Amino acid sequence: MRTTGLWSVLLVSLVAVAALDSDEDSDKRYHPRLPDELGPKSQSKNAEQERTIEYWRNQAKATVDDIAHQLVYGETAPRLRVILGGGRREFLDRETGVDPETGDVGYRSDGRNLIDEWLKNGPVGENRTFVWKRSDLLAVDPLRTDRLLGMFEPGHCAYNLERVNKGLDEEPTLSEMVDKATDLLSLNPKGFFLFVEGGRIDHAHHDNRAKRALDETVEFAKAIELARKKFSEEDTLIVVTSDHSHSVSYAGYPRRGNDIFGTAGTGRDGLPYMTISYANGPGHKKHVDKKTGTRMDVREMDMSKDNFEFPAMVPKDSETHGGEDVAVYASGPWSHLFAGSFEQNVIPHMMSYAACIGADYDSDKRLHPRLPDELGPKAQSKNAEQERTIEYWRNQAKATVEQLLKKKENTNTAKNVIMFLGDGMSIATVSMARVYAGGEEKPLFFEEFPYIGMSKTYCVDYQVADSACTATAYLTGVKGNYETIGVNGHVPVRDCHAARNRSTHTSSIAQWAMDAGKDAGIVTTTRVTHASPAGVYAHTSYRDWENDYYVKQDGCTSEQVDDIAHQLVYGETAPRLRVILGGGRREFLDRETGVDPEYGLGRGYRSDGRNLIDEWLKNGPVGENRTFVWKRSDLLAVDPHRTDRLLGMFEPSHCTYNLDTVHKNLPEEPSLSEMVDKATDILSTNPNGFFLFVEGGRIDHGHHDNEAKYAIDETVQFAKAIELARKKFSEEDTLIVVTADHSHSVSFAGYPNRGNDIFGTAGTGNDGLPYMTISYANGLGYNTHVDKVKGSRADVRQLNNFNEDNFPFPAMLPVELETHGGEDVAVYASGPWSHLFTGTYEQNIIPHVMAYAACIGKGHQACDKK
Repeated sequence: MRTTGLWSVLLVSLVAVAALDSDEDSDKRYHPRLPDELGPKSQSKNAEQERTIEYWRNQAKATVDDIAHQLVYGETAPRLRVILGGGRREFLDRETGVDPETGDVGYRSDGRNLIDEWLKNGPVGENRTFVWKRSDLLAVDPLRTDRLLGMFEPGHCAYNLERVNKGLDEEPTLSEMVDKATDLLSLNPKGFFLFVEGGRIDHAHHDNRAKRALDETVEFAKAIELARKKFSEEDTLIVVTSDHSHSVSYAGYPRRGNDIFGTAGTGRDGLPYMTISYANGPGHKKHVDKKTGTRMDVREMDMSKDNFEFPAMVPKDSETHGGEDVAVYASGPWSHLFAGSFEQNVIPHMMSYAACIGADYDSDKRLHPRLPDELGPKAQSKNAEQERTIEYWRNQAKATVEQLLKKKENTNTAKNVIMFLGDGMSIATVSMARVYAGGEEKPLFFEEFPYIGMSKTYCVDYQVADSACTATAYLTGVKGNYETIGVNGHVPVRDCHAARNRSTHTSSIAQWAMDAGKDAGIVTTTRVTHASPAGVYAHTSYRDWENDYYVKQDGCTSEQVDDIAHQLVYGETAPRLRVILGGGRREFLDRETGVDPEYGLGRGYRSDGRNLIDEWLKNGPVGENRTFVWKRSDLLAVDPHRTDRLLGMFEPSHCTYNLDTVHKNLPEEPSLSEMVDKATDILSTNPNGFFLFVEGGRIDHGHHDNEAKYAIDETVQFAKAIELARKKFSEEDTLIVVTADHSHSVSFAGYPNRGNDIFGTAGTGNDGLPYMTISYANGLGYNTHVDKVKGSRADVRQLNNFNEDNFPFPAMLPVELETHGGEDVAVYASGPWSHLFTGTYEQNIIPHVMAYAACIGKGHQACDKK
């Protein structure tokens, strides 16, 4: 842990709120007259002006110092050394003001020129400089400038693409502003704090102009790179974050190298859809035919312009923000404090702690924080009164900082490793599940794990991944092609022969664990032969080859391809697994002769006449006690000390959704927590420890069907299983890693009030109809939410199945199955070496870090260090 003296702090904000608030009915601002000018004369208690609307508006605003005025005369801004950006209009009068560049008037109504006043507001001898163009900014001499104010546009600064494409040579880049600002601030031997905002990312998203938003993000990254290279990590902390998200989706299945601004597939309406889209915004007009309500063909549009509006589902003048968590990246002194999941208000307190500034962190005095259960609002009061106070948030932040400071890096060897995979559990999904489970402020259990990182999920050949290539990455440490499992990128999808080449096979961390004398197992809510669990043991060029019938349907033979169910029984890895629990009996039973233990004949999918469940039971050595169960009561009755290997499959296909188990009264369906509990009971009998892979697989299925209630409830059940495991095993010797394989096209957007039903509405579109907080970029929900007769959005208030568990949420365009999303996913870690899971990294790194912690596999091991 580095404790070198901190010289400077840079907070870099990724997305910013738009311009200053406007007057009541427009973007016009009025500087209030002074109170003695406003009020009626004392002898006139009912003066004529009191009868006018203008009087009362002006009187109300008399109590407010507008923001531009505060920049010149407020408590903080006059002391700032450097202020660079846009906004001259807010400082110039609407009648007498003259903009130095355009000659236009300003927005003020008080006759004042606050730029001139700022220049004169310093003490005698202070050199204050105002600049409004790039050449003057670059010419500023830091050694001869005490304070610098630069405003380069009447409104916001120009977009970088406008600056380049229109030849706006006098518009400085964000990097140039950061460079000049830090030149000036560096003159103070005590250091500095600099706030840098890439604010136009936000504006472009609001206009559905994704090209500008993404280009501004790249320019923002360049400014960060400049700052990081300019100042040492030894004494300069840089924190990069965002204020909020947006309703933008990065979805579909575009190939690697595809234009991010292009199309990603074709909808059921026969029209292509774009990789980038929005839940709402002005782009709706451009992409929806007003007469028919059908989508327009983007191939007939000019998509080359940087102001091209991308498609939006709900018509709004300005696209809305999103509600999911945002990332925080940190580098420099005490940057390790920025790990984990925390309230946004904690950020300045952590920076203050690192810099030894602020009333609470500039000495050894620390206010003892109240305990978390005293700090948080009561569960039944989601907008508790204490949240309205300064003290509440300060105390809450201090408590968080104190907790972060107590963290110690755990470098023990991990005896046990449990990997929890929330299939399709995007960051938006986690945020929505939090609201559903207990409220906006109440974290899911795994969100309180001490370390969080970000994983990049793309395949070798596709930008947006599926669960097969991702399983290969996070379980075997090698990225592969879309829809392939346990093979490298040399194996193309659906190739009958390529996967037979053992040199292409990748081995999983479960195999590494068993080779080291540990036990291993699988728990999933999907079929045990499905893409994610198959990553533990299978090698195949196509994820759907779960049985021999599907192999033959694709033109291959059983001699060429070992189907996945067959590999579970006879493969190299699966027969050694101690526990396998999930669904999928149909893949092991014949379609004609197979008898399902629960439903009888006709549920099998195989075509080879075999019963692979019976074969699994007989495949062990003499004396080995193998047990098969298919219902909850039998699972709970399993004695771990009398069971050598356990196979449990509780449905012919996937396990039932938890909501169906509860609402349809299915008592013989085990919960994910119960399966994890039994699996770990069995695995714990090995004194060398174990590796367990646990998948909350039906989160993904709920999203694919636009059935968000299922997806979010499954996420909560997933969190409960993690809580059970974490409380069952010590952090001293058990590493738990929680992550997702990919995201989804789901949006958590609009502006719902605190405590609002997450499954309800969030606002009203320009068409006068309410829109929902949750929506999707694509999927079959389109059919429910588009009135085919009127060619317009349906009114959700009139939908009969609104309260059903399987209610389909709105989708912008029709596809058979909603697509995955391409953004990074979170990684949460707790236990030995969990601190290694911070930062942003490729998804295939995950098993290597787990193996390092557990001293297994052929790569680097923690034991080597000891």
